[in-house]
Amino acid sequence: MRLFISLFCLLAGGAQAATHFEIVGANAGAWPAVLTSVGLLPASGARADVTVIPEGAVADPAVWLKRVDEGALVVLTGASPLAAALGFQPGQGALSVRSVVDERAPKLPIIWEKTESLPVFALSSGARIFVRERWSKAPLLAGVRRGQGAVLWLATGPGAQGHEKFPYLPQALAEMGAVSPFRGNSLTPTALRACFPASPNICNKSSEAPFATTGWSVYPAALLTKTVIFIICSMASSDPVIDFTALKQLMIEARAAF
Repeated sequence: MRLFISLFCLLAGGAQAATHFEIVGANAGAWPAVLTSVGLLPASGARADVTVIPEGAVADPAVWLKRVDEGALVVLTGASPLAAALGFQPGQGALSVRSVVDERAPKLPIIWEKTESLPVFALSSGARIFVRERWSKAPLLAGVRRGQGAVLWLATGPGAQGHEKFPYLPQALAEMGAVSPFRGNSLTPTALRACFPASPNICNKSSEAPFATTGWSVYPAALLTKTVIFIICSMASSDPVIDFTALKQLMIEARAAF
């Protein structure tokens, strides 16, 4: 409910909407799916409001620092000269990462399908950390504001499907400025679609709304949902099917919430 209120205020507060994204380099990965999930469109010649620079992509720090100062949102992964210039400095040691904690749902276990060895990064004092490694508290997803823009940094990519490692990534994008006007029928709660991702593996008695769906939404209608029991154990994806029983229950809970 707190997430619903904060996002509602953000959307209603008159923030300038981001509408287009671009990805630097040829390795787009799952980023198009992640960014379209928050209502953004490929730039296709238009000036991008959100730019993703995957690890290994060539990016001149002087050029991109200026773009951020002028109002762009830049998304970085891993170590790079640009990340270092923004305060994301890799240390000498490495850390085996599999279990992580997201600040939006700190009691919800998030376990990656495979362990990854990642550098331990030091962040600038003004950075906001969204996700940490569970035991060492090392930062894995963080944001920092600079000038009129912002930067969202990930220690590693979001995964092949886009939701395996950082399931609340769209909410972090929204909080850093990737806010788009409502589009199409995105107001339909995706939690009503009876399909599940292959990972991450999660077993918990309760969870907050955005984790109840195979996709993502930062829209209020989806954020009204609240699951009682939520278990995913490496299930294969299935085609979305509307569950009208769940729809009826959602309508009852939404009326009760107000």
